[in-house]
Amino acid sequence: MAGKSLVHPDNGLCLIRNKEITEWAYIDPDSGLQVPLPERREERHRQTDEKRDTVTERREERHSDRQTRIETDRREERHRETDRRKERHSDRQTRRETDRREERQRETDSEKRDRERQTDKKRDTERQTDKKRDRQTRRETDRREERQRETDRREERHRETDIREERHRETDRREERQTNEKRDRQTRRETERERQTDEKRDTERQTDEKRDRQTRRETERERQTRRETERDRQTRRETQRDRQTRRETQRDR
Repeated sequence: MAGKSLVHPDNGLCLIRNKEITEWAYIDPDSGLQVPLPERREERHRQTDEKRDTVTERREERHSDRQTRIETDRREERHRETDRRKERHSDRQTRRETDRREERQRETDSEKRDRERQTDKKRDTERQTDKKRDRQTRRETDRREERQRETDRREERHRETDIREERHRETDRREERQTNEKRDRQTRRETERERQTDEKRDTERQTDEKRDRQTRRETERERQTRRETERDRQTRRETQRDRQTRRETQRDR
């Protein structure tokens, strides 16, 4: 198809635009080819005829179907009537047998109801007994649980008391430990001061002893020096006397 097309919203025609002319034309949806407008009208006529023929055929089919259904309904009605007669005969026989069975069943049901009443009565008695026992059991259980809760509360109070006491003891131990540590630190400081004092005293004593030894040595040297000096003087005096004596001796000669 040449050019561009625009589909008409009402009749399905397409507006063909090309360089030569702009016109409305029908585009075949199967082939996609442009169909002239007269052929489009013939196509619509042909489709209308086909629709009319189809409607006629369907009407004839519906008429034939209605006739067939009528005949079928009549046959089925005759069959149903025959079946109803047979059923009525069979029903009478069946009702008699059913009545006898029902009578026997009623007797059986009466006996069964008696047994069920006895069973229900026994079951009710057992249920009442069970309820009474259950109530008693629940009361005992409740009392046990209440005793257990009271025991638990008492134990919890004891635990809390123990915890508080343990905390107090821990506090006391901590305070005592801190006091002991403080006392130990004080004692160590005092001991250290005493040690330092002793060391200082020892140092001073050693210094004093060293000074005393030095002083004694110096004193001893001074004494020695004095003794030597005195000895020298004595020696000089003796020498002087000897000289004097020799001079005197020589003079006397």
